[in-house]
Amino acid sequence: MARARALCVTVLMLLALLPGRAAAQPGLPTVIQDDASLLDQPSAAVATAMRQIAAEGATWVRLSANWSVLAPDPASATPPAFDATDPSAYPQSAWAALDTAVRDAHADGLHVMIDAAYWAPLWATRSAPGPRARLDVNATDFADFAVALARRYSGSYTPPSPTPPPAGTPAPPPDENALQQLLGVLPLGSFASDPSAPDDASPLPAVDTLVLWNEPNFPAFLMPQWQGHTPVAADEYRAMVQAAYPAIKAVSPDLPVLIGNTAGSGGTANPLGSRPLAFIRELACVNARLAPIRTGACAHFTAVPGDGFADHPYSNQYPSEVSTGAERDNARIGDLPHLASLLNGLVARHRLAPRVRNIYITEYGFETQPPSGHWKLTRAQAEQQQSQVLTWAEFVAQQVPTVRMFAQFLLRDVPPGSSRVSDSPLRGFGQFYSGLQFADGQPKLSARTFREGLYAQVAPHGRVLLFGRLRLGAGSCRVQVQGTPAKGAARGLWLSTSSSSSAPAPSLLIGCQDSFVRDAKSLGSGARYRLLVHVGGRSGWQPGVAESAVVAPR
Repeated sequence: MARARALCVTVLMLLALLPGRAAAQPGLPTVIQDDASLLDQPSAAVATAMRQIAAEGATWVRLSANWSVLAPDPASATPPAFDATDPSAYPQSAWAALDTAVRDAHADGLHVMIDAAYWAPLWATRSAPGPRARLDVNATDFADFAVALARRYSGSYTPPSPTPPPAGTPAPPPDENALQQLLGVLPLGSFASDPSAPDDASPLPAVDTLVLWNEPNFPAFLMPQWQGHTPVAADEYRAMVQAAYPAIKAVSPDLPVLIGNTAGSGGTANPLGSRPLAFIRELACVNARLAPIRTGACAHFTAVPGDGFADHPYSNQYPSEVSTGAERDNARIGDLPHLASLLNGLVARHRLAPRVRNIYITEYGFETQPPSGHWKLTRAQAEQQQSQVLTWAEFVAQQVPTVRMFAQFLLRDVPPGSSRVSDSPLRGFGQFYSGLQFADGQPKLSARTFREGLYAQVAPHGRVLLFGRLRLGAGSCRVQVQGTPAKGAARGLWLSTSSSSSAPAPSLLIGCQDSFVRDAKSLGSGARYRLLVHVGGRSGWQPGVAESAVVAPR
């Protein structure tokens, strides 16, 4: 009942945003992340995956720059003597996979976002020897690494030819070895000697955005999260941002830098991470009422810089998309209005830089196979549910005015690896089934609905709200919605608009990368709706995929 009430509140809140909006508008730019396919495979496979991402209609790719793999002597507790801001001072063979992915993305017309991300070399932390160093990351060292990234991918840097590792090279550093075991992929050093890899001596393309770290409110990526019952992760992360942001701008003033990249949920004590809205307040040194905190790590607070806020608002279990009660500080997909309100409030109070109010969803997905078999669904049911949730989530995100980007986590599922790098009883670290393809490369239903999706929702007064999203390339498309009552034949719907100045129409002419929000007369309980698309220059209607019965609040 609590979930149903939360759903009702969200639907009414979103409907209230619609009057006066245009029936069609450009869809949100969409970023896909799949490091296993784009960074850890032979170059020919990377090129194929990048083309598939572009064919799905995504406009961005997100790539991880794993500091602990790229840095020299990452397993040493003693910092090596090198200029950490100079990308040429790093082992060049370690960059080969990232360089290749950036070049391939550029060739396929995709924008590139790079996370200056997990994990740190041991010498930049207070971690004990071993993989995944992340305890008390040194902010100055992190800033140096971020500057090296900005310089390497400025658009004017030509990397030196990588030198093959000498014979008798010791075992790979802990994080590289762990990733190989986890994902079953090529060692990063061998990627540089891949015979199919291009030998390109031209400058590397410029990347479009840097993001500072990944999920700093989650203990897998940054520690400590707590000291007793006191949250401290935001203090650690604030220091990293305050050091890295101005250093990046000093060498690349026009490069957008996002902060946050927060996990969408958390807890209130060890061993869990911090709930994201609480983490943001702590980052901005305010209490629950947004009043300034002037003690401890906040004693000399200055506004947190950034050019946008990145978030990972996984909904976890559809349709319980709104956090309530004790979990109110989570930031799942239905909580985006609350996230936007908090960011706006902190910007107005000069606790965050003005552009940080803009929200970039940099990771989102829904799994077709749960950890440990928690959902008892057939394969067809799981595919149908995923396709519905992804379109619904984009509808929810697009109604929030400050959301600037939507995301899809994984092109292809990542099954369990040969090594379990996790303490979770539910899944191994990195094991996810949220891809648009199964692990064997076979497309799921969502691979099609991602390109042409429809979401239908019960609306007041016997109406049905319809949200459609196309990712079919340039040009114009004409769309029609077909409805099938629980009993009766399918028929086209007359689509009205929430603006009284526009006449109803049986079909809409929109851009082939646009979205639309319209409403129509409901065909009753149990009705099904599907999208029909006519792409300009082609003959006939292209049928979309039938959606399930409308989700009705009870």
